[in-house]
Amino acid sequence: MPFVRAAGQDIAKRNLERIFEGVTIINFNYDRCLEEFLRHWLMSEYAIRDYEAHALVETLNMLRPYGSIGPLPSKKHVNGIPFGESLTSSHVGELAGRIKTFTEQVVDDDELKEIRSAVAEAETIVFLGFGFHDQNMKLLTPPRSTCASRVFGTALGMSSPVANLMKDQITKMLAQKGGVRIPATDPFIMVDPSLTCLNLFEDYRPLLTA
Repeated sequence: MPFVRAAGQDIAKRNLERIFEGVTIINFNYDRCLEEFLRHWLMSEYAIRDYEAHALVETLNMLRPYGSIGPLPSKKHVNGIPFGESLTSSHVGELAGRIKTFTEQVVDDDELKEIRSAVAEAETIVFLGFGFHDQNMKLLTPPRSTCASRVFGTALGMSSPVANLMKDQITKMLAQKGGVRIPATDPFIMVDPSLTCLNLFEDYRPLLTA
């Protein structure tokens, strides 16, 4: 899978604990599909056991502005709910309390700071299947200068003028807000309405891992 291979480039099995080093995912979805996929991919690719794959996935820094329905079961989360589990009425109320709707604001100051700090410190930023809604762009916008030198985004199905508008939104999000921008040059920003997520990782892998 191109994303995982890009994240794990040159990582030998003996160094697997470093596979997600330097990677942060800001996930606007409630589900655990990504975690479940990564677990299975790691087991298949590196011939490791389920609990080892779980432990590796839990090292991935994943931030969720709108919450999550909860962790998958693991040694760390013994009461986690298995992927695809049929839920009882008691589960539904508990899980609903963990998520926020699009119209609800992220009110946790520490959580918001962590998200914006991740954006500010990232050298490479990738938007995948992202709608570029104003509320979410404001949520991501850091209050200080950013370090990004490369930004990539998918915009499949959008017209070229709309994709260019999305590029302008990213430029505004990364705009200098005091201090010295590192790097000093403007970042390379690419929002392509013809690319799928798979195409982006396949076509731009050398730049993503540079």
